[in-house]
Amino acid sequence: AAGAVVKDVLAREVDPPGARGRTLTLMRYTIPPGAKLAAHIHPGVQLARIESGTLSYTVVSGTVTVTHADGSTEQLTGPTQTKLGLGDQVEEKGDMVHFGANE
Repeated sequence: AAGAVVKDVLAREVDPPGARGRTLTLMRYTIPPGAKLAAHIHPGVQLARIESGTLSYTVVSGTVTVTHADGSTEQLTGPTQTKLGLGDQVEEKGDMVHFGANE
């Protein structure tokens, strides 16, 4: 059985300068082997970076910008799946539905 996904809040600021009515949060997710997040969206923008391991990343619908560790970028439009590794980053916006898994 897969372990539980661990969600750590590293920092949070309510009403940051230039974004009244918003909350800026820095999070770390640890996704253990065999764990899978449910498909979801984020209010606003989410930026994520892979710190270790490999993430199976699925775009259900919408488009995500992926910046790879080598600096190359690509747009992925769902439905599609890819593998993200150390140093890869994603920029998730709007109604983009996605999820990650540690296979």
